Amino acid sequence: MLGELRAILTGAVQELAKPADKSFMKEGEILERGLKRALAERDEALRELATAARWVDRSAFGKGGGF
Repeated sequence: MLGELRAILTGAVQELAKPADKSFMKEGEILERGLKRALAERDEALRELATAARWVDRSAFGKGGGF
């Protein structure tokens, strides 16, 4: 299960450290940090996309435009 999560996060361009010792807890902590980082990056990209969409909307339709 943890190997599958690692593969998913690695596929989402998250570089994950290898645990120094094989431990369920250590691997879980590494995966938790990677997941939090991936979600934070996704949230930032969505905020930037929304900002760009609002800018395009205002540029095309003026202040009264609804998007």
